[in-house]
Amino acid sequence: MRILRVVQGGLPDGELEYRVAEARETLNFLHLQVGPDDWVLLEAVAEGVPYAVLARMRGVSEGSLRVRVSRIRAVLKKAA
Repeated sequence: MRILRVVQGGLPDGELEYRVAEARETLNFLHLQVGPDDWVLLEAVAEGVPYAVLARMRGVSEGSLRVRVSRIRAVLKKAA
């Protein structure tokens, strides 16, 4: 996942608020496209939790977890 960085200053009045609202709306929409367990998995990956740790926690192989994340990302990319 990419992080949208908005730098204050240099944006017209109201543009920052608009961009933040738009980002929130997009995230909410994407959140609805996957199950809660998959969303939690993506959050953990985005936070930098190693795949090996996540795989052990879920009782699956690291490879299958990577495939799962790839499939979730594909769903979200298609939805966006």
